[in-house]
Amino acid sequence: MASPPTFGYQVPAMVWSDIICGLLLLVFSYAALKPYKLWAQWAIVFAGVWLFVAPMLFWAKQGAGLQTDFLIGTLVVGFGIIIPGQPGIKT
Repeated sequence: MASPPTFGYQVPAMVWSDIICGLLLLVFSYAALKPYKLWAQWAIVFAGVWLFVAPMLFWAKQGAGLQTDFLIGTLVVGFGIIIPGQPGIKT
């Protein structure tokens, strides 16, 4: 959510995509803390995939926006898949 004002994105669709996706990640992450909320974990993964794909769909003109979304999207997908599978995390 902080990337658009920090890096000064020029594409309005990218700005709104990052802000909305950041808010959704906060909501889904909070929901995923509760046991047996598998839908929230998959929603986090899909939001990460969206962050990874959005710069290509919206033709991001700035390298900072492109690299930030790729990095954050990759981390979100990775952590969304790896962390819930760890034994003893959710009790």
